[in-house]
Amino acid sequence: MSVRALSLVLLLATGQIHAASCSLSTTPVSFGDYNPLTVLPRDASGTLTVSCTSGLLEIVTLNIALSAGASGNSSARHMTQAANTLNYNLYQDITRLVLWGSGANSQSSNINITTILLPFNVNFTVYGRIPAQQNVAGGSYSDTITATLTF
Repeated sequence: MSVRALSLVLLLATGQIHAASCSLSTTPVSFGDYNPLTVLPRDASGTLTVSCTSGLLEIVTLNIALSAGASGNSSARHMTQAANTLNYNLYQDITRLVLWGSGANSQSSNINITTILLPFNVNFTVYGRIPAQQNVAGGSYSDTITATLTF
């Protein structure tokens, strides 16, 4: 049995107004098929792209927070399909040890970037994992995560 079309959609939010102007775009984390009988977790990744411009010599500190989604808890996220749930989570690192959340009860990404009159783009990879051997009904599961950029 396999579960089909698992995906995570990252929505956009805006930051505060500064001399720098920044925007955030995303490519979703799409897990594809999940087989509950496989002993290995199902991994996938997506991308957050931050694009900034500045007319001043300025240090821009970016902070990207990811919401908890339907579970309400970024330490224990789950996707839903009707009344069914499928556990997963999002991480900052490829080893999937550093949880990515809102900073309230988990981690959030923080980076310092200096720009001198030039625009820049920075890509952040979002690493997703569905733990192995979850006994779930077949179907399409999804969750919506809001990515918030502050600078």
